[in-house]
Amino acid sequence: MRVIEVQTSQHDRRYVLVDDDGELVIPAVRFLKHLDQRGYARNTLRSYAHMLKLYFEYVHERGLDYRNPTLDDIGLFVHWLKLPSGSMKVLPAQPVDQARANRTINHALTVVSGLYDYLWRSDDVSDRLTEKTTIYLPSGARRYKDFLYHIAAEQPVAKKLLKQKEPKRGRPKTIPKAQVRQLMEPCDNQRDRLLIWLLYESSIRVGEALALWVEDIDVAACQLHIRDRGHLANGAEIKTASSERTVEVSDALINEMISYIGVAHTFEVQTIIYFSNCGELTKGNRSRTMR
Repeated sequence: MRVIEVQTSQHDRRYVLVDDDGELVIPAVRFLKHLDQRGYARNTLRSYAHMLKLYFEYVHERGLDYRNPTLDDIGLFVHWLKLPSGSMKVLPAQPVDQARANRTINHALTVVSGLYDYLWRSDDVSDRLTEKTTIYLPSGARRYKDFLYHIAAEQPVAKKLLKQKEPKRGRPKTIPKAQVRQLMEPCDNQRDRLLIWLLYESSIRVGEALALWVEDIDVAACQLHIRDRGHLANGAEIKTASSERTVEVSDALINEMISYIGVAHTFEVQTIIYFSNCGELTKGNRSRTMR
């Protein structure tokens, strides 16, 4: 099984799953196309494609019919994900370390559940996998009472049978300014220093940084406008169209960006930069992306 990147007629990068003979795995391809039509981000589609690759490799290895999975089949899939590659064929003589984290396994189960929910709604399978892998406990089984508990106090609690216990997430890990300076000091060019500074201060994704245009920089307000530019020559893009937003940054970072633009955006880039009366950086010709 392989995940292959393809280009659509709109020049968008998408992903398909093919088997060992180079043939499309039709249910997986249809499901990914369905998610794409619903507006899922490209990285999400790629992640789903790789999870589907694991599942159909498991189905092929065991000689199963994907149209009629049983609870035992999905349970063994969880076990298969935990073991290193090839361990299902030859049982190890001694315990081995778990190959994938429980969070990854739960993600794979979510993708497989979504696949079968789509196939069930499309009348391609007769049974709904969610009904096989979910039990409903009495309302007293709730571990805590949330803010709106009184509204659904008598409703049963849904619990996923095969969900793996994940470690509690602590506070997001960040690095102090001193370590950011250590990253910037070895950089021998202005572009790399600016990129590290930009990512640290604005907290935008690297794809969003590479998708910035000159006109997205508001000098007067010290703001960056994250906009959906569609397909760009450098392949950068924001997560989804709904991720458009405005980010406040320092005037020092704005000055560094202006300095970099003055060096990198030469006449070969065909970008004309000037300041309007209000001080906002604008353009004459069509602006290019940050290189």
